[in-house]
Amino acid sequence: MSSLLGHTPVLRLRLENHLLDRRYPREGVIAGIVDTGYQGFIAVPRAVFASLSMPSLSTSKRVVRLADGSELRSEVGQGSVIVAGSGVEIDGPVETISGLGEVLVGTQFLSRFRFELDYCLRRVSFRLC
Repeated sequence: MSSLLGHTPVLRLRLENHLLDRRYPREGVIAGIVDTGYQGFIAVPRAVFASLSMPSLSTSKRVVRLADGSELRSEVGQGSVIVAGSGVEIDGPVETISGLGEVLVGTQFLSRFRFELDYCLRRVSFRLC
């Protein structure tokens, strides 16, 4: 469900677009990088966004401000995040930003959970509030 990849906390998850019966990945799960600097829900590379057929649905645009103050435009759709091994499925905004190379799990998603990171024991704990 959750672990450390090197020193980076990750959640094992799957993304779904229930309206168009799409899932990413088709089989298994992916590692979503926990990014407490990202205030959104879930951000994915454009290829993942397209494989979920998000552009086929009504999507919105927004401006994302980076830590250095620069701004990027993003495209946002609605989807579901299933956390592997937990029985947890949460609906929310799935966002794509040009140039993004990995799946980011943001604070809007994490705010529903008790998330504990213990580098001494190399342990990540993740459960619903």
